[in-house]
Amino acid sequence: MFADAIKPAVEKPTAIIVAVKELGEADLLVFFLDQWGTLRRGVAKNASKSKKRFLNCLEPLSVVSLSYSQGRTGLLLTEAQLQMSFQVFREDPVVMGVGNLMEELIISFLPENDPHEESFSLTLQALNHISERKLDPIFVTILWILRMMTLTGYTPLFDRCAICGTDLDRKKRWVWQLEPLRCVCADHYLTGSFKWEWDVEVLMFLQAVRTMPLDHIWRLRLSSVKLLVLFRNVCRWCEFVLQREVKSYRWLERVMAK
Repeated sequence: MFADAIKPAVEKPTAIIVAVKELGEADLLVFFLDQWGTLRRGVAKNASKSKKRFLNCLEPLSVVSLSYSQGRTGLLLTEAQLQMSFQVFREDPVVMGVGNLMEELIISFLPENDPHEESFSLTLQALNHISERKLDPIFVTILWILRMMTLTGYTPLFDRCAICGTDLDRKKRWVWQLEPLRCVCADHYLTGSFKWEWDVEVLMFLQAVRTMPLDHIWRLRLSSVKLLVLFRNVCRWCEFVLQREVKSYRWLERVMAK
């Protein structure tokens, strides 16, 4: 009884539902990204049986107004109101895979209860661009991953050769290597594995995603012939950082190969 006692204060922020897991017969464990860019988890008691409090509101990647209180054992979700739902993530297999990838990477890279303020705006803008269908969803995903990895401190500077110190923008070709993790001039002979050789266009693109204002990164463009290769490069980089396979990426690769 007392384990679930709650404080009077109730929060009602806007949030993006990231993932939902069953917890017993009727309760749900909900992971959500709040408007301050904090990944949180809370329990929605009897949510599976509720026809009012959470109806159609807990689909992953839905945007909701979420009411919750702090209980002794964690957050207790009391009600959700749907603000935005993205039908495209249920219609197109590739977009569905992109959504699954975003969900997995948010949970993998954002520490719980540690705010990364821009992550909410970044994710919401990405969802809107994918829903509008004006930009390639794979291109939007590349931008989203690169910016998210910048926010969490994983992105290299992509500025100088790790071996000789030469500015990479002075070279026509350069190499992004994952093991060991470094960016070097293409002039050097490299041992190790997971190497991708790129040109100045891709270098400028990567630097711009790191440094431009968030609202502007969606205006960037990249040659279509380089798009899928860079997508695989970026996803393998995520796997290298996590030291495991990203299952949603592997599933998406199989879908895209058909």
